[in-house]
Amino acid sequence: MGYIVLLSVAALFLDLPPSFDHLRPYALAAPLLVGVLLGWLLRHPVALEVVIIPDSASLGARLKAHGSSFARTLRAVSNGPRFVAGLLLSVAAWALQIATYQATALAAHFPISTGTTIAALLAVNLGFVVRVTPGNVGLFQAAYAATAVAFGLDRGQAVAVA
Repeated sequence: MGYIVLLSVAALFLDLPPSFDHLRPYALAAPLLVGVLLGWLLRHPVALEVVIIPDSASLGARLKAHGSSFARTLRAVSNGPRFVAGLLLSVAAWALQIATYQATALAAHFPISTGTTIAALLAVNLGFVVRVTPGNVGLFQAAYAATAVAFGLDRGQAVAVA
């Protein structure tokens, strides 16, 4: 949820390349969707139960059972204070990560703006979702440099900072 909040705030309030302007309405919809999810979770608590899925079940049946089990577990353990505390801690962690990226770039005399730092942070973390290389070696540097270059900064300096 913290990533969604950071992504939405970045898309709404930071200067982004013109190719991303059409995505701003989606950035507004994301926090609204999170709010709707929180409201639904608070209004529909359930008791936690164990679901046993037979090995003979089809892949579709197993996926459906796992999805249902995940939703029930989420509803059972989520409540307002836990959700808000987790979200605030997540946002604080992201803010510290942004500060770390920005301080590293400034220490290396890399002229990156805070908005570009946030974009680089989002791109780097999005890149970790899919394993592209063994151990994601070089992925961080490539994502950081590609983002910096998209904002008009020098590729060599960006790789050095990454």
